[in-house]
Amino acid sequence: MIEKLFQLITGPVAKVAEQHIARKANKDTLKAKASMARMSGEHQVALTDSEWEVVSKQLEKDSWKDELATLVVLYPLIGIMAGTTVAAFTGETQLLDGTVAGIEALKTVGVDMGELMLIVVLAAVSLKWWRKAGS
Repeated sequence: MIEKLFQLITGPVAKVAEQHIARKANKDTLKAKASMARMSGEHQVALTDSEWEVVSKQLEKDSWKDELATLVVLYPLIGIMAGTTVAAFTGETQLLDGTVAGIEALKTVGVDMGELMLIVVLAAVSLKWWRKAGS
């Protein structure tokens, strides 16, 4: 019983450690391939899927555009939740009223927030699925 509990707790930690070690090994292999290609004058390097993932993660590490787009699209939902919470505890409805007014203003110009949220979620899910299907 205690052994199973111990495995349940340590299993995920061990898996994360294994993945970290594998990523580090892929990064080292990638650096070695790049330096060998540079020394031999090659302009192309063949990469495995895991090495390509290391490269793409390095390129995306400073990217904030996806997160910004998600926050902008989800802002009305955050405003409603925050406004409702404030109204429940203090009775002040200004934040909630302002958020609802903003959503109504967007509707009048033809922006459907539900559709935008669906697009953002589907874009994130489909990109992940597409990358898995390609490998």
